Amino acid sequence: MRRTLIISGLSLAIIALLVFAGIKIFTPQPASETTTLPSISTTSTPTPAATSEAAQETAPSSKDKAALHAATVMSTWNPAKDFNRTASELRARDLMTQSRAKKVLAPVRPATGEQWLTAAAANATSAPTTRLNRATEKDIISVTVTWVWKTDTGKILDLPAEQRTYYFQLTDNNPHKISDYSYE
Repeated sequence: MRRTLIISGLSLAIIALLVFAGIKIFTPQPASETTTLPSISTTSTPTPAATSEAAQETAPSSKDKAALHAATVMSTWNPAKDFNRTASELRARDLMTQSRAKKVLAPVRPATGEQWLTAAAANATSAPTTRLNRATEKDIISVTVTWVWKTDTGKILDLPAEQRTYYFQLTDNNPHKISDYSYE
């Protein structure tokens, strides 16, 4: 009886080791090449003069635009190349103050989950849509991001929509840098 327990325990340990090795072998590793990120045009098109104070308040400020750009970069992933979701935050470090950029640390374990693995298998990239949230604290800019997964041929994968809300604190000087952020 004791011998059977020992053999069963060793068998389970060997199976766990094989599963872990399989995950390490078949999980996409971080690419050494840079990923092309969406760009936001700095060229502005003339807009008609605002006719009311309310219309002026809804026009995005330079801080708003910086937060929208950061949210776009931080929610653009290519699971076939990105080891985990923190890869996008690592790419966004140039949008942060030096002290905040140093705090971005990638976890050791790879990303998992049905959507991530399905997107990786299809070589899909997230295609984010950003929206400012106006009802936040004065010094915090909140941006809600939703995304779909698109292949390089433009096909949208049939996966449930995902959403993330970022909360940014930005420096006052232009170009604005992220001094702190969080998301949920």
